[in-house]
Amino acid sequence: MMHYHTEHFNLLIVEPSEAERALYSTMVRDFGFNVTIFEVMTGQSAVDVIKQNNFGCILLSNDLPDMNAQLVLAMIQDGPTLSIPVIVLTSAELEDLALELMESGATDCIPKSQCIPLVLNKAILYALARAQYRKAQIDFQKAEIKSIEHELLKERNIALEEANEKLQQLAMRDPLTGLPNRNYLQQQLEQTLLHAERARRIFGVLYFDLDYFKYVNDTYGHQVGDELLLAATKRVKQVIRQKDVLARIGGDEFVLLIDDASEPAFFGIIAAKICRTLRAEFIIQGFELHISCSVGIATYPHSGTDYEELMKNADSAMYRAKESGRNNYKFFSVEMNMQVDQQFAIERDLRLALEQEQLELYYQPKFNLISKEVVGAEALVRWNHPSKGFLRPDSFLEIAGQSELIIDLGDWVRREICRQLAQWQGAGLELVRMSINVADKECAKNRVLQNILDQVMHYDIDAKLLELELTEETLTKGIRNEITDFKILEHMDIQLAIDDFGTGNTSFQCLQELPIDVLKIDKAFTRQLVSNPKVAAITTTIIDLAKRLGISCIAEGVENDQQAAFLRDNGCEHAQGYFFSEPLAADDFALLLKKTSCSGNKQLTLEQS
Repeated sequence: MMHYHTEHFNLLIVEPSEAERALYSTMVRDFGFNVTIFEVMTGQSAVDVIKQNNFGCILLSNDLPDMNAQLVLAMIQDGPTLSIPVIVLTSAELEDLALELMESGATDCIPKSQCIPLVLNKAILYALARAQYRKAQIDFQKAEIKSIEHELLKERNIALEEANEKLQQLAMRDPLTGLPNRNYLQQQLEQTLLHAERARRIFGVLYFDLDYFKYVNDTYGHQVGDELLLAATKRVKQVIRQKDVLARIGGDEFVLLIDDASEPAFFGIIAAKICRTLRAEFIIQGFELHISCSVGIATYPHSGTDYEELMKNADSAMYRAKESGRNNYKFFSVEMNMQVDQQFAIERDLRLALEQEQLELYYQPKFNLISKEVVGAEALVRWNHPSKGFLRPDSFLEIAGQSELIIDLGDWVRREICRQLAQWQGAGLELVRMSINVADKECAKNRVLQNILDQVMHYDIDAKLLELELTEETLTKGIRNEITDFKILEHMDIQLAIDDFGTGNTSFQCLQELPIDVLKIDKAFTRQLVSNPKVAAITTTIIDLAKRLGISCIAEGVENDQQAAFLRDNGCEHAQGYFFSEPLAADDFALLLKKTSCSGNKQLTLEQS
C-alpha cells in the first residue's frame, strides 16, 4: 500500500447500506489516507455525531431513510459546521439534482454508478484542498488578499501535484502485488527497444504463468489464490536482478523484462531459476500447495522488433512450454511462429466446419471378448475439410482443446449422437450404448449435464444409451465442483468411464467418491501387452481392480489376436480396436446394428463385422 501524506482527518460516511459503507471505507483506506472513519445510517445520526466531532470531510448518501441530502446539508451548515466539505453520493445521474445539491452547500456530487476508487479519492483530495483553502481564508482574513491568494494557490497546486502523482502511480501498479502493471511494462519495454536499437544489443522478454493456479483458486478460494500470488512474487524477486522489471499483467500471468544481457543463454538461466523456485512447496493458510510455472522467452531482435510482436511471441513460447509438460521454459523460434499460424488457421476453419456441417461422427464398435457381442460404440469425430480432405481427430482436437471451441464441439457431438440414436430408434434398430469423450473445459464450464438433459428431452431417447468418457486429469480437477452433476447423471443411468486409465495422475479419490462404471485401458498398454512383462502386470492389475470395485473394464487399441487372447484370459470383459472393427460411418454402423437385430442376438464373427 502506498500512503498519501495528508494530515490526519476524520471522515464521516452517511449511508444506510452496510455493503456500500464497507465499499467506500475500503476505497478510502486502500488509497492510503491518514484517516479515522465514522459510519452512520441516517441523517439525524449524522447531525448528532457532527456536533460531537470535528470532521475533515463527509460522504453523504442521498438515499437516507429519514431525510434527503438537502435537509441534512441545511442542518449541518447552521453555525461552525459550514466549512466541512460534503460529497453527496446519488443513485441517479440527474444534472438538475446535482445543481440543487451544490446550491445547498455540497462540495461535490458523484453518481454511485460512477463511484470507482480513483473518482472518489480524487474528489476527497479536491475537497480537502478546498477545505484547506477555506480554513486558510478564515485564519488569515486580516492579511493582505494578494499574499493570501498566492500562498493558497501554492498549497493547492502542491496538493494537486501530489494527487496527480498518486493517480499516476495507481495507473502504473498492480494493486495486489505492487508490481508494475501492463501499462508500465509497455512504456518500459518501448524505452528499452529504443536504447537496444541504438546500442545494437539484445534483451529478453520472459512471459510466464502459474501452472494449476486456477485449480487452487477454484478449490481453496480467491483469498488463498491472492496470497499464493504474493508469495510467488516474493520468490521470483529473490532470483532476479534488482534492475530487471517484473510485471504482473493479469490473473496469474507475469512478464520479466531483462535488459543488458551478454548472450541469450542468460535468459534461459533466469527462466530455470524461476521454474525451480516456484516448484517448491507453498504453505498458505495451512494448506500445502504445489504449483509450477511455464516460461516463454522472446529475444530482441531475433523474436520481434516491437512491443506487440515480442509479447505475442513470448506468449506463444509459453504455451509451447506447457505442451511440453509444464515446469520448463521454451525460446520462441520462427518454426514455432509458423506452427502458431497453422494452429490459428485450423481453429478458424473448424469454427466454419461447425457452422457448415463439415463434421460427421464415426462409430467404433465395442465387443464382448467372450461372446463377441456388440455391446456399444465410441463416437469419434471426423472432418471433411473442403481443401485438406478427410481429417482424423488427432489433427485438430488438441488445437480445439486449447480454446473455448472445444465446448461448442462437445455440444455438437452430443446433439449429433442423440439425433442419430433417435433416427435409428425410429428405424426399429436394436440400439447399444454410445460413449462420448468429454474435455476439461466442458466440465469447468458446467456445460455437460445441461446439454445432455436438453438433447435427451429434445430427441426423446433413453438416457441409459449414453456413456461419458473422462480422463483421470479431468476427473481429478473437477471432483470437487462436478460431483453433484455426476450423481445426477448416475440417477439418469448414464454411465461414467475413466478414459486412458493409468496414464495420468490416478486419483483413488475419484474411484471412491464418483459413480464410476467403467475403467478403460489405454492403447499404450494394449500395444505392449505381449512384448513387455511390466505392462502386462500393470494391465492385469487394472483388470483386477475393476473386478474388485464391481465395475466394467474395456481395453482400446486391440490390433491382433494375441492381445485379444491375453485380455480375455485375464478377465477383461470388453475391447475395441482395428482387430475387431475400424470406426464405421453412421450408415455402416446401422448395417451392423441391423444384422444383430435380424439375427435375434448381438453375436457377430469378425468376418461379419
